[in-house]
Amino acid sequence: MRKSLDAAMRASGYIRLNKLTYIKSVGDGINSFAEFNLFGSPLDKISCDFGVSSVKGIDFAYRCLKLYGGPLYQSVEWEKPPFNLRCQVGRVCAWGDRSAINFYKRDPVEVSELIVNDISLSIWPKFKSINDSASLSRFLLSDEDDIAWKYCNAAVRSIEYMHCVWKHKSLVEIIDTLSPFEVLIQGSIDRGVDYRDFLRRAHALLISTED
Repeated sequence: MRKSLDAAMRASGYIRLNKLTYIKSVGDGINSFAEFNLFGSPLDKISCDFGVSSVKGIDFAYRCLKLYGGPLYQSVEWEKPPFNLRCQVGRVCAWGDRSAINFYKRDPVEVSELIVNDISLSIWPKFKSINDSASLSRFLLSDEDDIAWKYCNAAVRSIEYMHCVWKHKSLVEIIDTLSPFEVLIQGSIDRGVDYRDFLRRAHALLISTED
C-alpha cells in the first residue's frame, strides 16, 4: 500500500516529508500537506488529514507554545506536526468507519488513485485560494465544519493567524478578532496561563524578532 500511495502522491506533485506525510509548496512560504495513518489488525485501513501552514508561522507558533503555553509544554517534549489547520479527508468524502478506507483484498493502486482523486476533487478546492499570508489569515479564521477550530490546537492556530496579520493589525484588534475562539485557545494552553497574556507575550516576541 505504501509504495502505491507514494507513487500516486508523487504523480500529483507531492514530496514525501516522512514515512506517511507528503508536502507540496502552494505559495510564498505556504505548504500543503497530506498526512496518512495506517491502522487495524491486520493493517488494512488508511485515513488522511489534509492541511496547510506557513513555514515561518507554524514554527513561530510552536516556539510561543513552548515558551508561554505553561509548564505542560515546557517540561516535556511533544510532537510538533508540520501543519495544524487540518481537514479529515475521509470525513468529507465519506470513506467509512473512522473516516478511513478499508483496503483489505483491494488493489492498492486503485485505492491510492481513489485517495488522490478525492483530495484533488473534494479537498483541494477548499484550499486552492491559499497562496500568501493574507489568504491564509482569512482561512485560519474560518470555522467551517470541515476545518473547524475544534479539530486543531487552537493556541497554535491563533499564533499562526497573528503571524499573518501582525504588520496590519494591532494587538487589540487581533485579540478582538480571535475572541470567538477564546474558550478553545484557553483550553489549548496550561490552566495557569491566561490566553490573553499568552497572545500578548507572543505578539511582543514577534515584534522584537521580526522588526
